Amino acid sequence: MTHDEYIKNQDFLKKLIERKSKAEGSIETRNTSIKKIETDLNALKQRCKDELGVNPAELKSEIENLKVQFNQNMGKIKEELDKISGESEE
Repeated sequence: MTHDEYIKNQDFLKKLIERKSKAEGSIETRNTSIKKIETDLNALKQRCKDELGVNPAELKSEIENLKVQFNQNMGKIKEELDKISGESEE
């Protein structure tokens, strides 16, 4: 191996080490972001349980149930309004 080849190989190794270091830094940054998201998600789950009394896994079905109840109540209110409107016209 000539001296020039040795220098080229050293430069190549330095570049690889720099790339590895950057990749490790990027991975560490992503890991930190993931941990923060996980912490935020756990806090949100706890808030759902504390404030709404609902397990987050059941939140979607609970919302659907509330929509059904809302629509039923709106129907009843509309019927009552129609009755009142009909009585006032008489």
